[in-house]
Amino acid sequence: MITIKDECCNCAKPGHGCTGNRCTKKHIQHFYCDNCKAEVLYLFSYNGKQLCEDCLPDGVDADEIASVSEEVAL
Repeated sequence: MITIKDECCNCAKPGHGCTGNRCTKKHIQHFYCDNCKAEVLYLFSYNGKQLCEDCLPDGVDADEIASVSEEVAL
């Protein structure tokens, strides 16, 4: 599962106001495995689920499957 979180750190200072939706901390992607629920750096689409490398079935090579997180990051 891919979620977008607002990680605002209230960095606005006098003379340098908040940039709102343009802020790089406003829309941060987080990737969670549909099976183990762990937050991971990469997800792989397999049988309709978004899985981490550890949860891919035996015999499935992660290098042969497109990483969902890489596609989203583009």
